[in-house]
Amino acid sequence: MNTSMINSSLDMDYHQGLAASSMIVICSQILSSLVGLPLNCYMLFLLFTEGARKDMDVTFNVSQCASEILLSFTAPLSIACHLNSDLCVVKALGFFWGISMSARCHFQCCVCLERYIAVVHPITFLKYNRARYRLPCAMG
Repeated sequence: MNTSMINSSLDMDYHQGLAASSMIVICSQILSSLVGLPLNCYMLFLLFTEGARKDMDVTFNVSQCASEILLSFTAPLSIACHLNSDLCVVKALGFFWGISMSARCHFQCCVCLERYIAVVHPITFLKYNRARYRLPCAMG
């Protein structure tokens, strides 16, 4: 009984599936960079020009846009990892992804908590100087 035919068929299917998943990741990274970077830069532009005049409470939004811009710079590292394993910088890529995913959650929680306090406890919200707690929360 010849088992080499079965193993080569399974091996070929594995490599085709791996190539397909790599192409999906590469395409999504390229799309994310092409759409996300200009969009977040435009958001920062709007927040610093028009948004700052209307609403001075843009600290968390600016921080979230900045972290998303930093995340979009990891796309070339991710593409290099999927194209050639010799060019892969796994530790740097994992570090940036971990920081950016943590920053997304952190800033979104800060915005939600601030708006919750503003709606449910308006007197407490107005009592505290908002610039006083926003910067330490954005830095932490």
